[in-house]
Amino acid sequence: MKNKKTAELEHKIMSKIFIDNKNTVHFSYRENIIKNVKLEVYTYNGQTEQLFLFFKTTADTELECLKKTLKHLEDIHIGNNKSFTIRWKNGQNEHVSYFSAYDDKEAIQKCQYLNKNIDILEVKQNPIS
Repeated sequence: MKNKKTAELEHKIMSKIFIDNKNTVHFSYRENIIKNVKLEVYTYNGQTEQLFLFFKTTADTELECLKKTLKHLEDIHIGNNKSFTIRWKNGQNEHVSYFSAYDDKEAIQKCQYLNKNIDILEVKQNPIS
């Protein structure tokens, strides 16, 4: 069962991401071999019906993972990450999605993390505003 602080941090993360891009957010917690918690945060885009990796981290507790995720969100908003536009194709349908990443390779990995059947057509770094 989640504690109140975990629920509060999850809500804060979900709210920030939804306000930014209208995608829903999903959290996947797993305990790894050395008993640390691995958190993968995904966004679901209702228009493309795709789930994309937003961020992943490892820490001693779920709460620490969520704090790292919030820090990552803050880093994005102060410009420590770059923004990328990826044009991709899934079957016959072509789509455009946006990713925050340190470089184009990381942006592509986030796009294809759960979607091995996506063909990347173009990756562009967005200008800094």
